[in-house]
This record gives sequence, C-alpha cells and structure tokens, in this order.
Amino acid sequence: MGELLLQEYDSKRELFETFTQKAASLLRELLASHNVTVHSVTSRTKDRSSLSKKLSKQGNTYSILGDITDIAGVRITTYFENDVDKVIEIIEREFSIDETNSVDKRALLDPDRFGYLSTHHVVTLKKARCDLLEYKRFENIKLEIQTRSILQHAWAEIEHDLGYKSKLEVPKEIRRKFSRLAGLLELADSEFIAIRDELANYNDMVQGQIKSVPNLVEIDKSSLNAFVNTNNLVKLLDESIARAGKWQLIKNEDFVANTVDKLHFAGISTIAKLENALIENSNIIKKFASIWLNDSEFNTSTAASGISLHYLIYIKSSREGGKKKLEEYFDLFFNLGDPEQRNEVMDKIQGLVEQALLN
Repeated sequence: MGELLLQEYDSKRELFETFTQKAASLLRELLASHNVTVHSVTSRTKDRSSLSKKLSKQGNTYSILGDITDIAGVRITTYFENDVDKVIEIIEREFSIDETNSVDKRALLDPDRFGYLSTHHVVTLKKARCDLLEYKRFENIKLEIQTRSILQHAWAEIEHDLGYKSKLEVPKEIRRKFSRLAGLLELADSEFIAIRDELANYNDMVQGQIKSVPNLVEIDKSSLNAFVNTNNLVKLLDESIARAGKWQLIKNEDFVANTVDKLHFAGISTIAKLENALIENSNIIKKFASIWLNDSEFNTSTAASGISLHYLIYIKSSREGGKKKLEEYFDLFFNLGDPEQRNEVMDKIQGLVEQALLN
C-alpha cells in the first residue's frame, strides 16, 4: 500500500507544490486585508523521502493519499502571542476546517509541562473559492496550517535541534531547566504584549503632553513625530527649506526617528528645549539653508518633514562647539570615509553658519 501511495504522490507532486505556494500567498493576502502583521508566512511540501518514512512507521493506517494531512504545509509566525488568535479567526472563517485532525496544542499545556506548543489546523479550500478558476484544481486537497508566536517558534527550533521529542526523553534534572525556561518565555510573550499596548497608549496621549507639559516630554520616536507633524514653526521652516531646494515635502517617520539621537547629541533632550532652540535659531536656519542649498547640488526632488531639525543640529553644534563638535557629530552619525571630504564638509558648514550669523 505504501508503494502505491508513493506512486500517487509522484504523479501529483507538482500539484501539491503549486497548491502549497498558492495557499501561502492566499494567507499572506488574507492577513494583510485584515491588518494582521506577522513575522513570516513560510511553506513547504513534504518531499518523497519524508513521506516514505511516514508511511513505513509502525501503526500506519493510511489507505488513500487524501488521509495524509500534512503533505502541504504552511507556518505562520506572529510577533505577539495574542496575535495567534487573530490568525486563527481568519483561518476558521476563510477555510473549511477538518475538526478531527486540527488541534490547539496550547490547551494541552499542564503546569509541569515544559515546551511551547502551537496551533495546527488541517483545512481545505471552501467551495466558493474552489469555484474560482485559479483554485478549482485544488479542491479537497488538505493543507496543514501551523500558527505560533516568534518566541514559541524559537523554543520549538531549539528543542528540535537538541533532539528531544518528548519530556520523558529528557533527564529529570535537565527537565527542571526546561520547565523554568518555558515559564520565562511565556512571561516574555506576555511582557512584549504589555509593552506594545503601553507604547500604543503613549502614542495616543503624547500630543496632549506636548501641549501641556513640554518640559517633561523627553524626545523619542513617538514624541518627535507628533511634534514634527503638529508644530507650526517646524512646518514653516520645513516649507522655507523645501522652497530653497525646490523640493516636495513628504512625511517619513523613519527620517524623524533617525533624528532623535542627533538631537540628544546636540543637548536637546525635551520638547521644550527643542521649541526654544527652534525659536532662537529660526532666522539663522532659514539663512543657512538658503546659502547651503544655493551652493550645493542634491540629486533629489523630495525632502522629509523635519528637515529643519537637521539644520538646527548643524547650527547648534557649530555655535556651541565649533569644528570639534561637528567632528564628533560626523564621527557618530555619518560614514564619510574620506577624511579630506569630511573636513571639507565640516569647514563648509562652519563657514556657512558664521556667514548666516553675520547677515
């Protein structure tokens, strides 16, 4: 019987491989359409040697190839443990579930059980999807979908590499370490969720804090993005720079985030300090930008909102520490490998700041 099943597998192998790829692609589209961000969606089709080993195991009762539920397989790895349930909702809504062969192994965890477990769904495409031409030939083909968090995945990969498939195989004293580590990973999963939720809450309230207590709001990615997006002086300075460079202003949160450490380097650590520095140097920023852009060539048509903050850092560093401060700045944040080029840029900045101060 095993040989007959292998022959059938050989004749349908290309179909299984195509189905696996299509299923993974479909799952990516479904997750994206429901705004569920995951770490990865990977797929694999069981190869002939693995299938042969499965069929040769004692107790094998497979009579038809359709009884084997894991020839086509997809693994979804989420960033957070509670996103696993969001993925499960999508799977159960979009596919026909083989309840007999599907299992939520998380429910099997006992207090003394080491190991991190995942969910396994055996599914087929629903009739409505099979009525579509691109899916019609995959009707009734079974797919195993495994879903787990990235920490659960890390545990499983390490556990697999150690070569233990059951807790009874592990020496008792080592089993205790497994149990402790499983508890730590479970706690880590919960803490990452808490951190994510706290960051979301902070993002919601930071704008109010900027208005009410700017001296208490430390400059970080969230607070700086909120400030750049709402502060009128930043907007006016950015628009002035964009006109001088004949650029179009665009929002770029990564650009703003990369400015956080640079502002701290320049001694600007709170929103209040940033506001004061912008007010004090606003005219100099405009003059510096006008001279700098008139005297330089840039192969770009856009500038990111918050560009004025970079000019502020140049000016503040130059005014307070001269060329030595500029050297520290460039050493920390820019990779100008040619010392001659670096000195040329710093001399130019220093000279233009002095010129802007005189005008």
